[in-house]
Amino acid sequence: MIENMKKLKQLGTGKTSDVFLYQNNQGQKLAVKQFKSEIGKQIHDQEVSILCELDHPNIISMVSHTSDNIAFEFASSGDIFDYALSKPFEPELARYYMIQLINVLDYIHQQNICHRDLKLENLFLDENFQLKVGDFGLSSFLNSASSQNTLSKQVSSEEMSLNTSSTECSDASSDESHWLYESVGTETYMAPELINKQRYLGEQVDIFAFGVILFSLIHGFPPYQRIAHISDPFYRLLIEKKYAKYWTILEKKTHIKCESSFIDLMNKLLEPNPQKRITLEEIKCHPWMHGEICSQEELVQSMKLRQAAFAKN
Repeated sequence: MIENMKKLKQLGTGKTSDVFLYQNNQGQKLAVKQFKSEIGKQIHDQEVSILCELDHPNIISMVSHTSDNIAFEFASSGDIFDYALSKPFEPELARYYMIQLINVLDYIHQQNICHRDLKLENLFLDENFQLKVGDFGLSSFLNSASSQNTLSKQVSSEEMSLNTSSTECSDASSDESHWLYESVGTETYMAPELINKQRYLGEQVDIFAFGVILFSLIHGFPPYQRIAHISDPFYRLLIEKKYAKYWTILEKKTHIKCESSFIDLMNKLLEPNPQKRITLEEIKCHPWMHGEICSQEELVQSMKLRQAAFAKN
């Protein structure tokens, strides 16, 4: 696959794979993930099997693959992490991307798939700054018959309208085939049930990660610094559901005053009890999700300013 392409530069590196930018004979640029370990091979096989099931405008598409490489469409504007760090997102801008992300989650969950490693670094942007969700190496199918992958230990991987016609994510607590057991993902975005190595439902851990992402876009930092450490006062307040105290302390520390609908949504997204956590359908119906969103022109202008800011550093 890559023998007939020109390697341009390295885009990233991790424990299980390296990512390089290649250009083929037609001038098309591709991001090629090259796997380099036994666990990497397992992740490769899982990612290929997952991506073969997916076709969505806001998901990075797989162009081709071999036994140890996967070629993806290249998201030329990078990932959303640097944009969020350069300056917190206005609600209208954050809402634009969260609508795209919730529609992706709705789609993959309907395809019987959960992501399990949603984070800012896995939310890529194309040349028009449209969302492209990537890195499905830690994803899983949502039933036991098709989720028997071999990732047995924790590995950290490297339309603008709400579709409300889909079926609500069901509470599958009574169906043993829906439970997952592997503790995988990136710690900051992991739901408490993952941190505590309990069995879990894939849809519910994706929703918790969605909450961490939304908080991070609005504030420029995550809702806590040291997850699973009782010494972190913010994490402890969330786990103990002392929400009023959490937001009061946060506002005093950051001088960021959040609207009540945002606080209500965040409390429901970061609910420590997965059975009480908000569902996809409830997210899509939540008042905050139906506030104003920026236009495409405003989006491009805002993201280009952020791009210029972090490019200087």
